[in-house]
Amino acid sequence: MSRIDRKIPATMSTQHPDNVFTPPWLRGTDILDGDDEVYEAYYVFRKLNIDEQMWDWEGKDADIHVVRKLLFIDKSFFTEHKLGEEYFLTYRLPNPFVETIERKSFIECLETIPRFYDYVKTICGLENPPVFEVILPLTTSPRDILTVYETYRSLIASRNSIKLFDNTPLSDIIGSTKPESIEVIPLLEDMDSILKLDTIVGGYIAKIKPKYLRVFIARSDPALNYGLIPATILAKIALAKIYRLMEEYRIDIYPVIGGGPPPFRGHISPQNIENALEEYRGYKTVTIQSSFKYDHPINIVAKAIEYIGKVFKKDESYYLDDLADYVETNMDNIVSILNKLVSRYQKEVTKLAKLVNDVATLVPARRARRLHIGLYGYTRSVGPVKLPRAIPYVSALYSLGIPPEFIGLSSLTELNEYEWNIVKDLYVKIHVDLSYAARHVNMENIDLLEKYCRSIPSDVLDMYIEDLSEAENLGIKLGAASLDDKLYLNTVNSFLIAFLLGRKDSEDYLVKAAMLRRFLG
Repeated sequence: MSRIDRKIPATMSTQHPDNVFTPPWLRGTDILDGDDEVYEAYYVFRKLNIDEQMWDWEGKDADIHVVRKLLFIDKSFFTEHKLGEEYFLTYRLPNPFVETIERKSFIECLETIPRFYDYVKTICGLENPPVFEVILPLTTSPRDILTVYETYRSLIASRNSIKLFDNTPLSDIIGSTKPESIEVIPLLEDMDSILKLDTIVGGYIAKIKPKYLRVFIARSDPALNYGLIPATILAKIALAKIYRLMEEYRIDIYPVIGGGPPPFRGHISPQNIENALEEYRGYKTVTIQSSFKYDHPINIVAKAIEYIGKVFKKDESYYLDDLADYVETNMDNIVSILNKLVSRYQKEVTKLAKLVNDVATLVPARRARRLHIGLYGYTRSVGPVKLPRAIPYVSALYSLGIPPEFIGLSSLTELNEYEWNIVKDLYVKIHVDLSYAARHVNMENIDLLEKYCRSIPSDVLDMYIEDLSEAENLGIKLGAASLDDKLYLNTVNSFLIAFLLGRKDSEDYLVKAAMLRRFLG
């Protein structure tokens, strides 16, 4: 495999609004917007030494002058520490095949990339393109990736060869267009796409023959759609398939895992970073979401980021080879396991949907966003049910005292011993994650919901209690493990009582509970 002449980021800061505490540099508001997010990019580079900032065009109005504004914040820093070489600004595009109302924004986004080259050349005297990679969410086919790659090449970069009526090169008027091509990072977010990753990504590699590739695997949305255990197993299947593609095409592929702080969304937090990196061993980039950055002391955050950089430098080829062999050998059993677990999870979630949506309206905004429809809006795998995005979904269930990690867990009783061993082999920190979530279970809240809540069928609480019983069968101890935990459980109890009474201060209790657990959702 060829060696690539670039730095692969170990850490990718994102704009996911899962933080409960306000960023230390933000004044007068709790909501990041506009220039706040530009400054945030500078903050994560300069203060936290995070390698990469995702610049999100999906579901929001992104600042089209972000690079120019960064240079004006600290020209000397970005002259010495070049964007595109030492630090990276990476777009997440709207997918034109899914978010059709944003199809023109997709083009607008690509249009800004060569403008950034002009900025760094004129202001800093640099010749490297500061932005050259884009992330394509909801990738489901090779066509999706190829379309983004070819759209930039044929619509944007082709201007280098255009001549005007008097044979004057267009580049004499508007300057040369650089980069001449972009690199596309497919983001796979659903089970079908992850199971077909080799076909989706392999089709792109076979056509374009890139020198290397980065592939982004979602962790939050698969959990929202399929449950905790299936989401974690899918992340391992993705790694196995990526490694086989590396062997087949003799190409380096650098996988990205996208997750947040609660176990349901990956358990990627400063407090759990060693366990998280062991769980997602083989990945080369991990997302640093807003809660990771702002809900912990800055020295702890910086130390965790430094640790990630060291761990991800390790060669994991032997581990990945063994993982690929294991997954291929057991694939039929793994698919059977997934089907059993997903079926029970989705049955419960359907019954919980109304209550979850009602509570999710109380989750405070942390960033300015337009309405964005999650995967439940794109598919009909659970009938007509609609759910909020993963962050308010998790926030709602934690606030109710019924953490989502346990939903559907009783389906483990349907597995035979061999299948259960596969789960343990692929989900190595399952006891760590369930033990953490167990400290946030409030049995008194379950009783209150049964007696006073008309938003959910009573049988779904019986199903959740069955899930908790299975957790206890696994040796998981439910309830408070410390005085801090008791304070937390009292707070979510106060939230539920206020919520059931329709009191306006219920949101205050929701936020206080989030502060105690150090993530919003």
